[in-house]
Amino acid sequence: MPSSPRPLAAVLAALGALALSGCQRADPDVVPFSIRLTDQAGAPVLPNVSPQEPLVALEGTAQVAGPGELVVADPALGPVTVTFDAAAHPGVAFPTQLDGRAVRVHAQYNPATAAPGGAALPYPALRVALITLGKSDFQFLLADSPYQDDGGLPVVPRPIGPEPLLEDGVDPLNDPDFPNFPIYDVAGSHSRFEAAACGLIYHDVLVVETGTVQAGKRIETVIQSSPPAWTTLHVDSWHRTGSCPGHAKTWTQWAAWR
Repeated sequence: MPSSPRPLAAVLAALGALALSGCQRADPDVVPFSIRLTDQAGAPVLPNVSPQEPLVALEGTAQVAGPGELVVADPALGPVTVTFDAAAHPGVAFPTQLDGRAVRVHAQYNPATAAPGGAALPYPALRVALITLGKSDFQFLLADSPYQDDGGLPVVPRPIGPEPLLEDGVDPLNDPDFPNFPIYDVAGSHSRFEAAACGLIYHDVLVVETGTVQAGKRIETVIQSSPPAWTTLHVDSWHRTGSCPGHAKTWTQWAAWR
């Protein structure tokens, strides 16, 4: 007796329903660090490096006012308050060794940048250094990056990474001590994926020097020329296969400190 087409139809219907439910799933939850730099009036600090560079540079004595708040007494700008959402990221905080010391703070400014979900990210990346005998001794990094490279993978944002188009390794702020922090990259991975809006999302790994770290994990890295060790917390990195309006193609987020 020929087999009934009903079982096959049921399987196809189930697969169709599963695919439909996958397409309707939301993107992964993203809770950015939400970096902000504000002056005494509460206005955002605008780029001051050069007309061609969307970068902010501060120097001055720092006060660590809280886990996610650093006040820098810049001679030209006055007190500038640098903040991030430390409450949403327990264990990430401005290092206490910054308090009372001369520091350099560099950040990218792009008011059009947004996180997946639409949250504004006017400052997608931040780096903080102690000034020791005139040299930059970096202590703290934050990255909230929806930027992508030509291959569709997350890209390390300036000023943590060099100019991504030139890939020349030159610091966009011309700091001769750049980088005395770990070199970062994002490596595509297909081992962890999930269905989401506009196609599958693949969770990538963060490359830290010669090591790799999965999302939600930490890695310790020693730069022999510049101890002590760095701790990097990889919050998440991912890319998607499809695309549609209003949905980010990529995301990478991490913090590092020593």
